[in-house]
Amino acid sequence: MGEAMIVGFDGVPIVRGGGRPDEIVAGEVRPSLAREARRLWGVENNIYQFGHRGYVAVDGGARDCPYSYMKDLVTKESSEMAEEARTKVIEATSMEWELMPQHVELYHREIVSAADADGMGVRASSVLWEKIGVGGAVLPHYHNVAEIIHITVGQVRLLCNGEWRTYRAGDTFHVPAGVVHSVVNDDTVPTEQISIFLPVEENMPANRFFETVQVPVPVDRPLAKGAK
Repeated sequence: MGEAMIVGFDGVPIVRGGGRPDEIVAGEVRPSLAREARRLWGVENNIYQFGHRGYVAVDGGARDCPYSYMKDLVTKESSEMAEEARTKVIEATSMEWELMPQHVELYHREIVSAADADGMGVRASSVLWEKIGVGGAVLPHYHNVAEIIHITVGQVRLLCNGEWRTYRAGDTFHVPAGVVHSVVNDDTVPTEQISIFLPVEENMPANRFFETVQVPVPVDRPLAKGAK
C-alpha cells in the first residue's frame, strides 16, 4: 500500500501520511502560489520539465528551442493561462441599489466581493459603491478592517478624529481599523462614494508600487497627438 500525501505545485510533498489503511491527510494548498509559478517560472516549472531537459541537451545550449513538442507545450499552456485569467465586467445596469438598514438612507452596490478578490488572488474584504440620500448618513461606527473612502459625487460631513469637517467629491479618507468614523450627506442631492475594505494583518510584508508591462495591441480609435 502506498503512502498518502499532498504534493505542492513544485513537486515537494506538503504533508505525508503514515501509510495506514483508509488514512486521511490534511494540508494547506494555496492556488495563488501555483498561479504565480505558472506566470513567472517558465521552463523551470514542473509542467515543462520534460521539454526543459530536451532543450538543455543541445550541445553548447541554444538561443531558441529546437524542439517542436516544447513549443507546442508552451503555446498550449499560454493559451490555457489566457483562458483562465479573463477580465470580468459588471455593468451598472445589472446591479440594484440595496438599502443598508443599520444606517440612514444608505444604499450600496458591491462591485468587488470577497469571493471576487479570492478569484483574482488578492486580499480584500469588499469594495462598495455607496449612495447616501438627502438627509441620510453612514452612522458612527468602526471596523476590524481598514477602509478607504473616495467621495465621487456631492458634499459630505465627515466625522474625522472626533471632529466634523466638510469635504467634497474628489476627496479621499484613509480610515484605520478600529477608528470611529461617519459620513453624512451635506448636499441637496444624493452623494456617492467608493468604499474599499482591506484586511489588516500582523507582520504584513512591506507593500510596493505595482509593475506594468505594455503590449503591442492596437486601440480601436485614434489617440491624442504624440501618444504611442
